[in-house]
Amino acid sequence: MDIERSLGTFWELRVQGWFVDHEIFLSVWNHFYGSFHFGVTIFALVWLYRRFPRRYARQRTAFLSTTGLALAGFAFFPLMPPRLLSDCGQYGACRPGAYPFVDTVSDIGGLWSFDSGTMQEVTNQFAAMPSLHFAWATWCVVALGPVLRRRWTRGLMAAYPVATLFAVVVTANHYWLDGAAGVVLVAAGYLVTDQVVTRLRLPTTTPAGSR
Repeated sequence: MDIERSLGTFWELRVQGWFVDHEIFLSVWNHFYGSFHFGVTIFALVWLYRRFPRRYARQRTAFLSTTGLALAGFAFFPLMPPRLLSDCGQYGACRPGAYPFVDTVSDIGGLWSFDSGTMQEVTNQFAAMPSLHFAWATWCVVALGPVLRRRWTRGLMAAYPVATLFAVVVTANHYWLDGAAGVVLVAAGYLVTDQVVTRLRLPTTTPAGSR
């Protein structure tokens, strides 16, 4: 927040405040947050594997590198998401007066909630930096953008990261700076793929006849 304030871009409270009273609208974005992150990414991997096997190996390796780097970042630099600043539970900071963020997934509902016992056991509540949601959305654009031929599909793919950034901000799961870090993460993932993996002489393309 200090970095964003220094840049004059600490907008997350204001953005959520514009929509916090519109529960149906927020419910849509809660479901988007909980479903598209996995659905679109899985589709991209499967579609590349089936339709563009020569591109698949590099894109898969970049995806795995990006995700691995994110997990390392979460372990070494835990960061509280905005939604926990006004949460007085086990993990929250309980500062609702100073930072009245609303955990929309918990308060309004979605496909799942971080407050459930199972989710608290299997998820890292301090995995806000970088935003893996935005990193995966950016990867989808990089991986699929060059092979999309129709204008409307390219438009939808270009809009996907924008929608993802809005979703993670309006649901108070990330700061916009977490999204910016996600872009850097994807670039690092491709760097790992093209430099380290290539030097180890691992294949970065899948032979046309093999799946």
